[in-house]
Amino acid sequence: MSNAYETFYKNSPPIPTRFIREMLQLILKEKSFQFNGKHYLQTHGTAANIFMSAIETEIVRLSPNKPLVWKRYIDDVFSQWNK
Repeated sequence: MSNAYETFYKNSPPIPTRFIREMLQLILKEKSFQFNGKHYLQTHGTAANIFMSAIETEIVRLSPNKPLVWKRYIDDVFSQWNK
């Protein structure tokens, strides 16, 4: 995650990377949610967004053909190619 964040902001992020890392650790540990008026704590599973972002960035970087559009929401990908 920190590599993507630092790269996006060209190694000059508006919020220090260590603060982002601490916030993400809290968010990933505290996975509570509300559904139908009841509160739940998720005890299994992980946030795949950080992992998927790194994998997708590398795939697109190495691909000789680049997508015209690449959008992802959690584990759904929408992409358009001209090939």
